[in-house]
Amino acid sequence: MKKKINWGEFQGNRLSFDEIIKHGVASIKNFRFQDIEFGQSKETYINNNLIKGNVAFELGAYKKALDHFKLVLDKDPENKEAWFKVGLTYFLLRHFKGALECFNKILSFTPELNYALIIKGIVLEELGNKNEAIKYYEKALLSDLIDADLIMAFDTVVFSYLNEQDKVLEIFDDFIKKNPKKHSLLYKKGLILYNLERFKEALNCLNTLIKEKPNYIAALFTQANILQEINKSDEAIACFDKILGYEPENHRAWFLKGNILSRLERREQALECYNKAIEIKTDYVDALNNKGLILQDLLKLEEALEIFNKAIEIDPSYHLAYFNKACVLKQLNQNDEAIRFFDKVIELNEYDIDSFYNKACLLKELGKFEEAVENYKKVLDLDDEDIEALLGMGVAYVNLENYPKAIDCMNNALKIDPDNKEALDLLNKIKELEELSDPK
Repeated sequence: MKKKINWGEFQGNRLSFDEIIKHGVASIKNFRFQDIEFGQSKETYINNNLIKGNVAFELGAYKKALDHFKLVLDKDPENKEAWFKVGLTYFLLRHFKGALECFNKILSFTPELNYALIIKGIVLEELGNKNEAIKYYEKALLSDLIDADLIMAFDTVVFSYLNEQDKVLEIFDDFIKKNPKKHSLLYKKGLILYNLERFKEALNCLNTLIKEKPNYIAALFTQANILQEINKSDEAIACFDKILGYEPENHRAWFLKGNILSRLERREQALECYNKAIEIKTDYVDALNNKGLILQDLLKLEEALEIFNKAIEIDPSYHLAYFNKACVLKQLNQNDEAIRFFDKVIELNEYDIDSFYNKACLLKELGKFEEAVENYKKVLDLDDEDIEALLGMGVAYVNLENYPKAIDCMNNALKIDPDNKEALDLLNKIKELEELSDPK
């Protein structure tokens, strides 16, 4: 049974802990884009359309992405994320005037939004206005405003999708030479290098900054995350300890330190960190979710349920808590209730592949083989190379005595992984069953 943890690293789109699309999604043809349902709240409607728009954007279905981001803006005309994504989408469609309008709109809400200024500069260059573009680069790079939340949400997308990494780094280097004491420039450059996964260069950049300004908290956060990624966990923990030395009430530092300890299976220490984060920020649903997972690992299932329920009470749209609650209910053999909560996750995010997979497995266990097959198919619509789903669907077909379909499932699994022992063994057994069932 799969479960979900919110690692919540301070980075770009890689922080997407709920994995909207499983790695390797190849097709969008079977995705269902639905209109608002009767009784759906404005917040849920906006959230659902942002999710659908982001999925379409990631898959390169830019016109579908635009449809969903525009639905968000119909309901919330000042939604910065939607305006930003519409602007990026227009850029990718080479509709530069439309992109410019979007970034102008964002900057009317937040005039010093660094990354909007930089992308506006790039758009202006595409429109042939290089001198004006330079003014926006300068304004962004010389600003002390870091815009951490929007950097977390957008910088990977910006510099990956616009293919302007070298240009932007050149701009940073030029301004750093002219402004050697402007610490925010070094930090922003370090962030870009980090999101380009040029970790050694990013660390060098951040180390230079931290030597000059040891209490630069954002730089310490980013340094810690890089150290995690290169498997230097103890050094990452030391970074968070430095942060907490300067800011003992920094709930995010406690949370991220807890995540590292959780990865290292130092569960009791992780639990202490999550408790501290929740003590500081009582509505911290991410910390509650991860605390619930630690309790689940410690087999304190009733306590885990209580924590997931608290997270849901604080944020009824927080689908991770519904998902993990369903997993605990499965452990407690409350399978019907578990299915109900997987359905709730799917209601919140119809692309949640793990919920479809877990629901299919439960239905198979309950002997509801036709329903199981339908849910395995939904998994395969999202990832047609999910071997576990193919194997599970094959077993469901065996129970329905549909041996040809079961054989097809095994053959498809073997096309993906020709040496898969489970698929080979099942294929042989299914063929034997088919022969025995043949009246001839």
